[in-house]
Amino acid sequence: MMDTSRLKRKINPMPEDIEERLINENLMEAYRKRPPYQQNDYLGWILKAKRTETREKRITQMLESRFSPILADVGKTLAFCCLWYRQK
Repeated sequence: MMDTSRLKRKINPMPEDIEERLINENLMEAYRKRPPYQQNDYLGWILKAKRTETREKRITQMLESRFSPILADVGKTLAFCCLWYRQK
């Protein structure tokens, strides 16, 4: 569970299907190593998807990024989305 005590924006709950996929892909530990605001931003970005296809695409992008430093296009897309999300 992430420490959300310092986050000022809305806390996004971890949906069961995303938690399950992180565990199945052996990525939960990598996810938990991200700072709490990044964990929250990932979830917020996914949860804001209006279409099922978009939500699934975002989950896939998150899993494929493997939470590595932002170098790939997927990371750049996520970084842009996180910046946009924080402005809302």
